[in-house]
Amino acid sequence: MSDDRRHSGTSLLEDRSDATQGEKRFPRRTLLKVLGGATGVAAVTQLTGLSGCGPKVAEPPPVAEVPLNSLPEGERVRAMMGVTPIEVTRTGDEVTAHSLWCTHLGCEVKWNGERKKYFCPCHEGVYNAKGFPIAGPPPRRLEELQVTVADGVATITTQAAVVPPAGPRGLGG
Repeated sequence: MSDDRRHSGTSLLEDRSDATQGEKRFPRRTLLKVLGGATGVAAVTQLTGLSGCGPKVAEPPPVAEVPLNSLPEGERVRAMMGVTPIEVTRTGDEVTAHSLWCTHLGCEVKWNGERKKYFCPCHEGVYNAKGFPIAGPPPRRLEELQVTVADGVATITTQAAVVPPAGPRGLGG
């Protein structure tokens, strides 16, 4: 700073040209707040599906079609309904199906024919032959699925897509 400015009592800020005196600085903190807020809005928009143009079309729930001749009487047959492993059983004219996702954390349960129980490999959950929890942490029964039989085919679906709870999906994958 020159001696003249020091002695005159003017600062460098006061000694700006007329062109820059009308400008205002945008404080860094304000800039960071604005950018952070914009990032938050963008994240919420993506997570809630509010982004994009036009109406959202709901995806149809997954469906599995299993020919009745591939369902031996009284045997449990594993099939897939979208990404959901399911089990289908035929007893006479009745066909039943349920999800094989454990209701605790979404691991795939396995049927043990000798013990007549389903076992979850992740946290030692145990279900009886009807899919009701009998030991371990599972909070509710295996999800029952809707079955319609027509023209020799069992069509398995649910009103809402069967999505496993967040968490592992069994050992090895």
